[in-house]
Amino acid sequence: MQRKCTPQLPNPVPAGQSVEEYFGKNYEEAAKDPSIYGYMQFGQFIAVYEDKKLPRFDVFVKQFLLQHKNK
Repeated sequence: MQRKCTPQLPNPVPAGQSVEEYFGKNYEEAAKDPSIYGYMQFGQFIAVYEDKKLPRFDVFVKQFLLQHKNK
């Protein structure tokens, strides 16, 4: 996946802190700043998109529906 947006967005996460920890503690600030929020959103999308351990989306949805069909 060619990345054009994320290299232009500054990483707001301090060294030694995870993205999840930073976002959880700084949600209000992150939501107000488009560059921080964009960094977080694009970063999540790219991580999921590039994770080859995850099934394709259509396969995931079919499996999910089959698992929850009788509940």
